[in-house]
Amino acid sequence: MQAGTRTLSFRMRMFISFGLLAIVCLAPMLVYFHSSMGVIAIQDAEDRARRDMRLLLWLLQQHGPFGVEEDLDAWCKAAGAQLGLRITYMEHGVVLTDSEIGSARLPFLEDHSSRPEVEQALKHGEGLAMRQSATLGKSLVYVARLVEPGLQGERGVLRLAIPLSQVQAQEGRLLQAINWLVPLSLGAMLLLGLWLSRSLAASILKFSCTALAIGNGDYSRRLYTSPGREFLPLQQSVNTMAEQIQATILGLAEQKGQLEALFNGLAEGVLLLDASGTVESWNNAFRQVFKDMPPKAGRHLLEITMEPALQHAVHRIVAGEIAAVTMALPRGDREYEVSITPFRDAHAVRKLVLVFRDVTEAHRLERVRRDFIANASHEMRTPLTTIAGYAETMLEQEPLDQTMARKFLGIIHKAAWRMAGCVDGMLALSRIEAGAWHADMASHSLAALLEEGVEEIRPNAERHAVQVTWHLEDDQMLVYADEEGFRTVLKNLLENAVRYSPAGGVVTVKASRAEDRVRIAVADQGPGVPSEIRGRVFERFFRAADQQGRRSGGAGLGLAICKHMVQSMGGTIRVEGSSRPDGQGATFVLELPSPQNGFEI
Repeated sequence: MQAGTRTLSFRMRMFISFGLLAIVCLAPMLVYFHSSMGVIAIQDAEDRARRDMRLLLWLLQQHGPFGVEEDLDAWCKAAGAQLGLRITYMEHGVVLTDSEIGSARLPFLEDHSSRPEVEQALKHGEGLAMRQSATLGKSLVYVARLVEPGLQGERGVLRLAIPLSQVQAQEGRLLQAINWLVPLSLGAMLLLGLWLSRSLAASILKFSCTALAIGNGDYSRRLYTSPGREFLPLQQSVNTMAEQIQATILGLAEQKGQLEALFNGLAEGVLLLDASGTVESWNNAFRQVFKDMPPKAGRHLLEITMEPALQHAVHRIVAGEIAAVTMALPRGDREYEVSITPFRDAHAVRKLVLVFRDVTEAHRLERVRRDFIANASHEMRTPLTTIAGYAETMLEQEPLDQTMARKFLGIIHKAAWRMAGCVDGMLALSRIEAGAWHADMASHSLAALLEEGVEEIRPNAERHAVQVTWHLEDDQMLVYADEEGFRTVLKNLLENAVRYSPAGGVVTVKASRAEDRVRIAVADQGPGVPSEIRGRVFERFFRAADQQGRRSGGAGLGLAICKHMVQSMGGTIRVEGSSRPDGQGATFVLELPSPQNGFEI
């Protein structure tokens, strides 16, 4: 028997146990219902009889007094037929009317005063009894109530009867329903037991499969459910082990990902070589350095870079002739600084790492710095030399007549202002490039701005015998710009145009619409700007040379300031050649947004 039990599956044992438990629970319930259903049905019949008696008394009161016995008999028969009850009325034990007995038989009925329910009604006001009817020959449930005054002025008794067969029929129906309900409940419980046993068996199978998967290396799996308390220590141990292993693997993967992201995110190109000098790995920046020869693992450095000097340096380090080296490597228009450093990996194997650093911009900035210092020194030296020379002359030549002194002081004053203008220009340009100057954009009348700018430059133009004219395509044109910034740009362009125009020349300012922008062109009749230097005229300290090779003009900061201000206002500025037949003159074109371009006015 024990051997047979051990052969049963866990699911089958659970199902059998659940079935036995269901039978043990439902059997006492079925016995209880069978033993108590009769009592419950009779109690329900008595309660119903009492309710019907109250209703009948209410109907009797609503009807009012009866004149003769025939009226009472007719009312009883009608009420009994409607309510499905036997209604009897009697006085002094004499039946005066009965809903189920004809009037002709009433005189022959025996005295009912000895009936139990009648005796109780006469004594206590209400009586209840269940017995065999001597008149009808069937079992009834009787309820009697005392009625005062009666039909003949005396006390009467109103009685109703409910056939016990109705109670028994109701009891039979309830028992039949219970006899069906209990097997159905048992079946449902057995089905539930089957489902529970299958779910428990599935839980054990899942537990086993999860444990097997963890054992096979899937450390993300967990034992979330346990088939029983006996499995809890095993479940916790397996989960803890899997979590620790997974945390270690995730940590290593995260470190690897971080190193790869750092490796590929470096701006410098990095190349890793093995002990023999062949390629092992590289980052994305290295690919950009050698786009035409993509790297491939196992190749020699010379095959990828085509740089013998670089390959020679690697050979020297591999041979142990030098420890490390840093060398320059020009490639096209870019300049790189390459550092070659040996190291040992986790297995103590000697390898090399090459770092390619793009120093093109650094070198360019260094050249700009040197040029700036040289240009600034040159621009400051000229006025300082003038000031020092004339001041020294004034000190050495004594006495100095007033006319000569004023002349010298005027020259010193002019040189000082020139030096101050140079300093102011450098400071202004530095503020703009550092982002300290912010354009206060608004809509302005272009005609008013041009008229103010031309009138401001007109005295200087008259001194140079240069005529300045301006023309608008539409007098109502608006420009979206910073007011002071626009005035500064226009002033610099007009001063340059007047400075380079010959005596008797004309400077023309024209404004027109160009799609969604405003175009202002300042044209002069000077020597023009050669095409080869048009891209440099907006550089700081750049000044074009005249026909004798002399650098003319101011400090060379005005157009640089113009360029940065225009860009801050969302516009562009450029220089174009002349449209005149002789090729003389230059045209500076300034384009700024118009309010109709969706800007707020």
